[in-house]
Amino acid sequence: ALSIAMHRHYCEFEVALAFTTGIQPLHYDGYVALEVIEHLEDPAAFIATVPARHLVASVPVRPTTIHNHFHKHDFTIENFRALMETRFVIQSWWLQIEPYHNEPSIMVVHGEARA
Repeated sequence: ALSIAMHRHYCEFEVALAFTTGIQPLHYDGYVALEVIEHLEDPAAFIATVPARHLVASVPVRPTTIHNHFHKHDFTIENFRALMETRFVIQSWWLQIEPYHNEPSIMVVHGEARA
């Protein structure tokens, strides 16, 4: 998919660490963090330093830290939205519903940086 996007839409993609230093604010058009934020020591610091105008991010929205020692934080729909809204205006969001349980398991949010 990345190869097609780069050739058809003249996009550039770069893989970087979440806290890469030396990147200017709003350096990128978009930044993607899928199921990364729950692993970070300081999710708020990450959100505050995303060097992009748009962020697409996802986290589990059910308790996971008790079963997954790599997860440092549990999120709910409400507190993940609140975290994102500290820096981004929510443009859209989606929930993945667990089959047979009718409960949300993953939340995906697209935010645009506040001016």
